[in-house]
Amino acid sequence: TQVPEIPLRKVERHLKSINNALSKVDNVLLKIEKTICGVLIVVMACIIFLQIICRMLKFPLDWSEELSRFMFIWLIYISVCIATQKESHLCCDILPILVRGAKGRLIIKIISNIFCLCFFIFVAYWGVDVLYNLFIRPQLSAAMHVNMFWAYLGTYLGAAMAAIHYIILIFREIGEIIDMNDQKGAIEG
Repeated sequence: TQVPEIPLRKVERHLKSINNALSKVDNVLLKIEKTICGVLIVVMACIIFLQIICRMLKFPLDWSEELSRFMFIWLIYISVCIATQKESHLCCDILPILVRGAKGRLIIKIISNIFCLCFFIFVAYWGVDVLYNLFIRPQLSAAMHVNMFWAYLGTYLGAAMAAIHYIILIFREIGEIIDMNDQKGAIEG
């Protein structure tokens, strides 16, 4: 006869499969973000170099400074996503030092990541309204006469992507706590 599976084990198994799927999404997003950042840096450097040459030839470009500024905005907010995925943001780590045990530190980390997730969801949510208003009533940039929607889009897209990374981190950390409990149960059992 087969012993019925405990419902908690089913949840753990489903959480591991969710974590595997999220890990794949995380890796794809990271590749896309790194590619975007790499392209932005190279193109920005070329535009700035072109502007320097043109100024030396007494033929300054009106659009180059504005375009490089918009690209820099995109670079910053897409880079936030990469830093989120790699967990390399600046942080105050006094609280995890005061908490004893790996499980307690992970719980503090999850709570911190939930706060960050809420912040990025807030930014992305309100960004939809800002982008909508810029789309229906265009505000044009001074030099290039491009809708400012495209400059602002980087900020809110970066916030949405960072929120996705935080969701993935939270699931991963919950999985680590479950693994700790499994290891503790195996040692005691």
